[in-house]
Amino acid sequence: MIIHKYLQHFQGVKTIHLILLFIFFISPQFHSSYAQSWIRAGYWYASSGSLIPDINSALFTHLICGFANVSSFSHQLIIPSADQQYYSSFTDIVKRKNPSIITLLSIWNGQASIAQGILGDKANSSVLSSMLNQSSSRRSFIEYSIQTARRYDFLGIDLFWLWPNTKADMINLRKLLDEWRAAVDSEPRNSSQSKLMLTMAVKYVPSFGSMTYLIESMKRNLDFAHAVAYDYHLSLKENVTGRCSCCSI
Repeated sequence: MIIHKYLQHFQGVKTIHLILLFIFFISPQFHSSYAQSWIRAGYWYASSGSLIPDINSALFTHLICGFANVSSFSHQLIIPSADQQYYSSFTDIVKRKNPSIITLLSIWNGQASIAQGILGDKANSSVLSSMLNQSSSRRSFIEYSIQTARRYDFLGIDLFWLWPNTKADMINLRKLLDEWRAAVDSEPRNSSQSKLMLTMAVKYVPSFGSMTYLIESMKRNLDFAHAVAYDYHLSLKENVTGRCSCCSI
């Protein structure tokens, strides 16, 4: 019932589907000019039915377009065929109202796994867990994430995976972030292209259950991380309320 309610909420939004993000930390990778100002970022969900031209991008510094799926076989990124037209035009359209906007392509674990994680259920058999487990799979994922971001003119890549469930997941996530940062730093590109940004969605606390985010690895490899707080009004298994120090949720 809760999953159904959540997915209805996630898919049925008729207005612009933008999720306000709260910055968790800014790493040394993040350019000083941005560190001196607030980041105003949000997600736009391609399958929501809302229109890109309706986004007032002047209100944001960063807009994140989601979501790309990960193939369970090749670990390449999959853009749903019905959404490809939106991905190819997203950056161009939102830059018309805000030429300085930074757009990012978001990659997730699939809608079912996200809903499962929200309920607090184990989801460590997920595609992302499987991908992280092998160096060859991580390499394939990284290569295609960079290629896909460039193909659709995004300026960065975002990982939306809030619920790693095992210590192995966390260890392998650290490996992925190290390898991803190295690949982005060494990516051949022409003089008109800036280095891709790397960001990641996180829960509002650094530790959850028996898991703890690898903060030092994230600070070293990510441009910034953002705490996602869109679902905390739902009645979930958690019986406590989390409060961000930077907001009044």
